[in-house]
Amino acid sequence: MQQPSTGVFTQAMITGMDYTLISNNFKHIHLNIVGPKFDRIHELADTYYTHFTDQADFFFELALQSLDAVDNPSNAVNYSNVPVITESTYDYDTACNSMYTEFENAITAITMLREAATNMTDIQSDCDTELSYINKELNFFMRKRMTRNV
Repeated sequence: MQQPSTGVFTQAMITGMDYTLISNNFKHIHLNIVGPKFDRIHELADTYYTHFTDQADFFFELALQSLDAVDNPSNAVNYSNVPVITESTYDYDTACNSMYTEFENAITAITMLREAATNMTDIQSDCDTELSYINKELNFFMRKRMTRNV
């Protein structure tokens, strides 16, 4: 039996780093939302923060199936193209637009991992499950929440 390339496990580590930044961006929105829909966005951003935190852990553990170690997730900016968001406050529209962008970032990260998992159907299946969740959140729920078309 051929051993899988460490490339897919390195990509899993990078996906974990991407998800760490995405998670932290959702926490940033959660902490800085203002306005009449504060409670709704505050709760929603926290739900997404939890999801992406849990998934980051999953991808780090996947990476450790082949890698000896992963770097501290606090160093995620060194591995990821996901930008750190820094708005001082978010109203409903800016929060929804920012969350929409984070889901797009997640799709990119998962797609890259799936493409790296050539002939590894278990990892591809995990990616497909995550993509299904993200696409539903992005293309149904976020579009319904947005006050303008994206």
